[in-house]
Amino acid sequence: CHEHTSLVMGRFTTYSAILGQSSNIVKAGDSIKITTGMGAFSKAALPKISINEKNVDLNEHGVAIFEFKASSKPGKHFVPVVINYINIDGQDAIIKQSIEYTVSNCGN
Repeated sequence: CHEHTSLVMGRFTTYSAILGQSSNIVKAGDSIKITTGMGAFSKAALPKISINEKNVDLNEHGVAIFEFKASSKPGKHFVPVVINYINIDGQDAIIKQSIEYTVSNCGN
């Protein structure tokens, strides 16, 4: 259909999870903010995002932002991120990744 029309709307060629975090080394109780989205932060893929097993709504830019307090235990910690979306073939798809952060025991 796209090849036979002059107006192409919402065509996607690839998808990729984009994950970011405000810090990856923190002190116990510090806030950490996770920002995630699909591709160029697209709403058209209808992403449903779960961070640390909590559903996170997209903002007006198609971005899910999740803020939480770091663990009180020193060491490495992992926060699961799951993105369910519609791929370019119209099929349900899923991406599972983790955000890693380290709680420093310096100064405690």
